[in-house]
Amino acid sequence: MSEATFSMPGVASGIDWGTMADTILAKARKVEEPWTEEKDTLEIKIDLYTELTTLMKTMRTAIDPLRLESTFKAKTAEFAVLSSGTSDSKGILTADVLTTASLASHEIQVTQKAVAQTSYSEQFTEAVGTSGSFNILVGGRKGTISVTAADTLETISQKINALTDVTIDPSTGEAYGDSLGVTASVFDNRLVIKSSSTGLGDTSDTTSIVRGTGATDSLGYTAASGAPSSGTIVSVKDSNGIAYDEGDDFTVADGSDQITWPGTGSAPSAGTTYTVEYEVTSNAFTFTGDAALLTTLGLATSGANYTAPQDATLVVDGQTVTRSNNDIDDLFTGVTLHVKGAGTVRMDIVQDAEDAVTAINEFVTAYNDVMDWINTRLSEKQVQEESTDEEELIATSEEFRTNFGVLHGDSLLWQTKSQLRSLLMNPVSTSYSTKTGTKAVLGNIGAEGLAADGVFQLSVGDVDATIDIKTTDTLSDIASRINNSSALRYDSNGKAYSAPLATAKISSNKLVITAATGKTFALKDSSDALQYLGLDEPFSMLSQLGITTESADFGKSGMIEFDEDVFMTALEENGDTVSAMMTAAMKNMNVYIGNMVDASTTQIGSATGTKGRIISQIKSWESRVDDIEERISNYEAQLEIRMRGLYKQYSSAETRLAELQQQASWLTTTLAALSGSSSSSGSSS
Repeated sequence: MSEATFSMPGVASGIDWGTMADTILAKARKVEEPWTEEKDTLEIKIDLYTELTTLMKTMRTAIDPLRLESTFKAKTAEFAVLSSGTSDSKGILTADVLTTASLASHEIQVTQKAVAQTSYSEQFTEAVGTSGSFNILVGGRKGTISVTAADTLETISQKINALTDVTIDPSTGEAYGDSLGVTASVFDNRLVIKSSSTGLGDTSDTTSIVRGTGATDSLGYTAASGAPSSGTIVSVKDSNGIAYDEGDDFTVADGSDQITWPGTGSAPSAGTTYTVEYEVTSNAFTFTGDAALLTTLGLATSGANYTAPQDATLVVDGQTVTRSNNDIDDLFTGVTLHVKGAGTVRMDIVQDAEDAVTAINEFVTAYNDVMDWINTRLSEKQVQEESTDEEELIATSEEFRTNFGVLHGDSLLWQTKSQLRSLLMNPVSTSYSTKTGTKAVLGNIGAEGLAADGVFQLSVGDVDATIDIKTTDTLSDIASRINNSSALRYDSNGKAYSAPLATAKISSNKLVITAATGKTFALKDSSDALQYLGLDEPFSMLSQLGITTESADFGKSGMIEFDEDVFMTALEENGDTVSAMMTAAMKNMNVYIGNMVDASTTQIGSATGTKGRIISQIKSWESRVDDIEERISNYEAQLEIRMRGLYKQYSSAETRLAELQQQASWLTTTLAALSGSSSSSGSSS
């Protein structure tokens, strides 16, 4: 027998009042059973919907890279060695490629890489033992180093690294004070002086000087006529355009920042502004000063202890180019070349689809996880406790039998499955930030196949620009028509936009249309003109990009698969359209998932509700659980009152019975006594 709710043994009555009370309360609690069952079912549904929320959020994370154009427009450089002492192109050239780079192939011969000028001193294990000073002239800059006999190479190195330019700024009369552009260190007991930058650094500059009253003016740069840090005055002209010749009208001493007007030739008048244009090799340096000290130190700009500055030289598609730096970013749009050594390579700029393929595969996995979960919940049926089907009962835990089938036929799950399928299988509307024609047009568009004049529409937001196309048009004509379109340049009130809504240019004989920053455009063609520019849209369905419904079970499962070969073919055929379609589809998918799982609030008429439908349903169920728990709590409170009433009632009954038993006992005793007394009286008589 189970323990009674309260202990109340019937001492007098022999009745188990506690068990009697439990029986009454147990019958009363039968009312709670459907409430508890409903609460348990709701809590299971809440847990299951929470699982779905987690799966959909995982899918949303997988979508993130697929919403970015850069994922699909990424490009890379592939190299093939054509001639070199090595088979590894990385020893010749590497490249960083941005999405703005054009797909192209180039033959590049590196004849030499850029080298920084370096001078090594003689070896010293102790102090140099001599004193004096010397100058370092670096492309129009100058620094002076004073050396004492007690100085070590380390001391001299520190002095060089602390140098600043002592050249006088004509506009202020003060030294520029900038870094000199060389660094010093000690290696193998040698002083190493090295230019901070590679190559010669050929540059030109001008200074404006006000002619003083004396024989000299501050020039604005320090002259160094000898190689390697050579400087050449190109011209000297005053504000009236009068030119002055070096040697005849003025002189500049080597290592000086003064221009001298000797008085034997013509000169600008005092107070007149004149300009000096000069050219320097800004990365190279020269030593001047105490020749004996320089000889002792062994510092020179020639010989075995010297590395001459050298520019990088390349022959690109037959054209020789020279740069001071080995990192070259101004030859091809969106491409930075890194020169490593001599040799010839073919560089192909191609689509880099690795990130896109990886991201799509991760999305497919996450999407199928969601779809598989939905299919399972929709198809499973609850296992009944009284079932006699062994297959239903074998190896099914209590939890499994309780959870299994509670979402069978759930309408929200059906709607979710249907919507997910629609988002992937329906046609995708596309818009572009940039779109490049896939056809190179060398002549007019009529020669490409356009039989008659036509038009196409270029739309940015709610602005539509109609662009005429004539068979005689070249790409320049079409680009000019887009760039001069009033609809793209002015609003409806005739006010010019801060920037045209869209512009066009020609790159590698292809038309390129670009929307203003933060905007996108769409193209619509009623005359097939875009086809002959390679600006048409050959794809409209994700299935054309390799994302299709699984063929198993005739696609009823809604699961998808990804064909990388189909995707790569589409990407190579028209990367801009692939990018626009994928980003548009994934943005739509992201919005839908947000509308399902976001917990943020939204305004619905005058009321405020939860944005996500799944989250909203969970909150609704949680509210119902709270209501049921409150109902059970209130009912239990009533049972508590009833239990106390029973306790009081049974206590009174037990007390009354005890009293009656006492009275009965007294009567029995009294009667027995009376009976005994009567017997005694009869005997004595």
